[in-house]
Amino acid sequence: MLFRFSCFSCFLSAIRNRHPLPAASEVDELVVFLLSPKHGDEFKACIPTGLYTINYREAYGIFACNGILFNHESPRRGENFVTRKITRAVARIKIGLQRKLFLGNLHASRDWGFAGDYVEAMWLMLQQEKPDDYVVATEESHTVEEFIEKAFVCVGLNWKDHVVIDKQYFRPAEVDNLKGDSSKARKVLGWKPKVGFEQLVKMMVDEDVQLAKREKVLVDAGYMDVSLDIDLMLV
Repeated sequence: MLFRFSCFSCFLSAIRNRHPLPAASEVDELVVFLLSPKHGDEFKACIPTGLYTINYREAYGIFACNGILFNHESPRRGENFVTRKITRAVARIKIGLQRKLFLGNLHASRDWGFAGDYVEAMWLMLQQEKPDDYVVATEESHTVEEFIEKAFVCVGLNWKDHVVIDKQYFRPAEVDNLKGDSSKARKVLGWKPKVGFEQLVKMMVDEDVQLAKREKVLVDAGYMDVSLDIDLMLV
């Protein structure tokens, strides 16, 4: 479950006030997933929602864990995030539905992992005897440029022929590098990522190529308008 800060305390209160109250061996289980912390480990990730979890866990005995997840990607990622923006554009360029890909800072570096692997980590948190907090990350950091290059290679194109740097996408307070320390999750949960960086990129490109092919059928039949340049981005 992913809870926004505004409703988080209400959810924990609902668990605490459940009637009849759960016995010690039947406590409620909850994982809070905190997105993209700027720090690498559990002790440095001081995030408001995480403090709520710890407070309710210690005060009321609720089985509540903080899952501090670094960037987790998949073919289902929203198109306004940079990873999916790239793979969607690569596929559309390959199929002929788009000409250029507009991006900002290509040197920003992120710890990108496969969402499916991270879901497994969430499940493992809830199988432990005691609740605790865990960082989930690949411990590898790759630049946006690396992601672009790998994505275009998947369709046999040179990214330099299609990528345009646009200053409007540069952020005044960009975080240069994010990389997590998931050593605790690996040691305690026995977890480690199964999908590597290149495999993740290819997975996303392959899915978007199939999507672009279906869109091309609709465009050719006159049922769908085509926008040749898509320019939204979040990292």
